[in-house]
Amino acid sequence: IKENNFTLETIKLYRKIFPKNKIILSTWESENIKEFENLNYKNLIIIKSKLPKEAGYLNINYQIKSTKTAIEKSKEFSEIEYLIKSRTDCRVYDPNSLSHLLNLIKNFPVTENDFLNFRILANSSSTCKYRVYGLTDIFQFGEKNDLFNYWDVPYYEKVLLDKQYNINEDP
Repeated sequence: IKENNFTLETIKLYRKIFPKNKIILSTWESENIKEFENLNYKNLIIIKSKLPKEAGYLNINYQIKSTKTAIEKSKEFSEIEYLIKSRTDCRVYDPNSLSHLLNLIKNFPVTENDFLNFRILANSSSTCKYRVYGLTDIFQFGEKNDLFNYWDVPYYEKVLLDKQYNINEDP
């Protein structure tokens, strides 16, 4: 989150273009994030978690842990209905993006689905057809309970062991 101060500058930008929205930064206990804490923004929430014991294939366990922790934190705020989940090396620039994303969800509702209330929107960059949890983690938008249900999964090795896959081989 420190390379070229990208994440720090992203938070400053989001404060300008999304002034009323909460920003949740989910990171690791091992990170020195003093400059983020010094921002002293009212709507900035910083969560520091312990790293999972195993990173998992392509760091999937890190993605699961940090995302699920942030979504769980969002549940403490009843005013939060929808979430943008993005990696710290990515950023949204359009101040109108939230209204565009909400319009997409509302104009293209899910039908006959017991799992989702609304759609989960994601970009196509790095979405892999043959990878477990192949929907990219670079950017996602959705209703907070839908995103929680998507990310409320066991760590990668647990899934593979339950399915009796060999976790020492590339999928």
